[in-house]
Amino acid sequence: MGMITYAGKWLRGFLEPLLDDPNFINNTLVLVTFDENDTYSKQNRVFSILLGDVIPKNLIGSADKGFYNHYSELSTVQANWGLKSLGRYDVGANVFDLVAQKTGDSLRSLDITKVYLNESYPGIFHRKKYAPLPVPDTEASFAGRTVLESIRSIWGKVQNKSVYKGAPLSIPSLRNPPIYPREYSRRKRRGGN
Repeated sequence: MGMITYAGKWLRGFLEPLLDDPNFINNTLVLVTFDENDTYSKQNRVFSILLGDVIPKNLIGSADKGFYNHYSELSTVQANWGLKSLGRYDVGANVFDLVAQKTGDSLRSLDITKVYLNESYPGIFHRKKYAPLPVPDTEASFAGRTVLESIRSIWGKVQNKSVYKGAPLSIPSLRNPPIYPREYSRRKRRGGN
């Protein structure tokens, strides 16, 4: 049995009982998403499925052509419950359209002809290329959502070191990494380079 078949069987065995349980499926939206493929020379699209009783009947089986990334999951939760943002790429990420129609968010489009989100860019957890933990944009605001106050109080004094500016829809990738402030990028990781 291949990995996809195995994963599909496991997922079906896990989700079907939940989706049939009236205690679970009451005003519920479930996102099933898959991660990137291993073909780094080709553009990658992440396949995702929304399930649940909140999906209008006319949308069942339809395809949404909006541009979403992993931050869209977070921005959708924030929009749905009126939560603050984290001041990172969640600020500008598109909210899933079926939720955006309820919250008043509008979907933005992006020219993705040169967008490759297949590989990680340098960062704090990158195995080979370290980059510091990015400072969030504590002043970012989009669709009426501002940054969580505790993040503003912790990071507000170092805004000049933030790689986030405003509410971009595009996010960094290995081919389009964030540009860290000069003094920030020279720092060495403890115990490494």
